[in-house]
Order: sequence, then structure tokens, then C-alpha cells
Amino acid sequence: MYQPNKIDFMVFLHPLKNVKMKIDRNSVVTFRYEMTIINEEGARTQQVEKSKPLTVIIGRGKLLEPFEKGLYGLTDNDTFDFTLKSENTFGPHKPEAVHSFDKKAIIEDNDLKEEEIEPGIYLPLETEDGIPFNGQIVEISDSRIVLDFNHPLAGKDLNFKGLIEKVRAATDEELNAEGIATSGNQRTCSC
Repeated sequence: MYQPNKIDFMVFLHPLKNVKMKIDRNSVVTFRYEMTIINEEGARTQQVEKSKPLTVIIGRGKLLEPFEKGLYGLTDNDTFDFTLKSENTFGPHKPEAVHSFDKKAIIEDNDLKEEEIEPGIYLPLETEDGIPFNGQIVEISDSRIVLDFNHPLAGKDLNFKGLIEKVRAATDEELNAEGIATSGNQRTCSC
């Protein structure tokens, strides 16, 4: 019959010493990624700079939930490569979110010059209550401006490739606060 000795007991006391933490809710994760729009020639649209990775607490609403779920179970130095369908990210492109406005009123109300406006640019606007939002100019005629209020990634499938640099448990202080300040890209990613 086997009798454990002192060395066996010490190993038993430290079984998790070399086990890496896996990403789960309330993990602090530092990662970098590249996002590519699918079916549109694969042009890169956003990348967290290698020198400035993103750090977030998982499950705190800083990232899209389907993106977070794609990271669950990964650990330090793991890579990821997954695609999210538009219905799980920013939804379909909604034609009812595209509106035509009087060109003169848009220019005057927003202190713009006619030479400053062209298709493709975003106009920073706000509601009567002062809530900011953007509208992309999609068409300009002599008297009208057509603005699209859909999210720029609405209707697009997105591929994410990246590297998990570090995973650790969030501290009680981090969990009780609004979360940790993101490092690197100061905005949260568009994932």
C-alpha cells in the first residue's frame, strides 16, 4: 500500500502553481486584436496598436457580449480568430434609419460651410435633449442631404484575430469600482 511522504504532500499543497488562469467573467484581460469586415475585400478597419494593447474586465459591458464569449477559456499567449455575424453585433442595416434633410438647414444649424460637407463624412449632431449622435452623409443634392444613422458596422459580419497577452483575476477594488481604466486604446474597441 502506498504511503505518501513529505515531498508528495508538498506537491499536493501547490497543484495550481503552473496552471494559467482562463478567461471568464471578472477576469482582467490584456489583449490586442485586428478586426476585419467580411465580404468586403477584407480591408482592415481597426487594430489596437501592438505597443498599446487593450485591458478590460470581462463581463462589465465594455465589449460586445458575443466578442467576450469568443475569448472565454483562453489564457496567456493564446491566439483567437473568430467571426461574429451582424445580427450578433450591431444588427442589420435599417433603411428606416436613413433620412433626407433640407441642406440649408443642416448647414446653418451645425455652423458648417458647404465646402466642408461631402458624402462619407460624419456629422456630429445632438437631440433636443442634448444627447450626441452621428449621422453619415450618404448623398448630397442641390437642396437635400441624406444622412444614415445606422452604426457604421451595421449589417456587416466581423472577423477578429488577436493575441491574449495576460489574464488575471480582478481585484476587489477593481470589481467595486467602475472597472479598470483601459490602457492603450482609450476608447473601448468596437467589438
